Amino acid sequence: MYGYVIFQSTSTLPSGGLIKAVSNQARIMVEENSRELYLSISYPDLNFPGSKVLKTSDDIKQRELFDIESHEIQIEVTLTQDVDKILAESPKVYGSPDGYVPTVRVESSAGASPPPNKGNKIVFANLKNGFSVEIKLNK
Repeated sequence: MYGYVIFQSTSTLPSGGLIKAVSNQARIMVEENSRELYLSISYPDLNFPGSKVLKTSDDIKQRELFDIESHEIQIEVTLTQDVDKILAESPKVYGSPDGYVPTVRVESSAGASPPPNKGNKIVFANLKNGFSVEIKLNK
């Protein structure tokens, strides 16, 4: 099992792990066995919309305090190996708001020539609210 805390986008991570690059800050856990790869990701910056820069708790409006959702953000995770482009199962979300469905797809990296129906770039198109999204990928 590998755990990553990424503080900014990076195109190079230390060799020996399962992740090669990440497009934005994220917390990622990855586990693999001989047939599957499990990946859990969350975006730690809650990315809340705000009417202005908050300096004190008095600056928080009622809507922002009691009924707030973060803006969605896209994060791309490039793996060190190819996986099937079709997800093995629907993504699981922990702590999601009602109606939130994560959009996750597998693509090929630019310039890569993977086998047909394989890719190594996982695109999490709409992460929000800091909650974890888990996916299961077949190798």
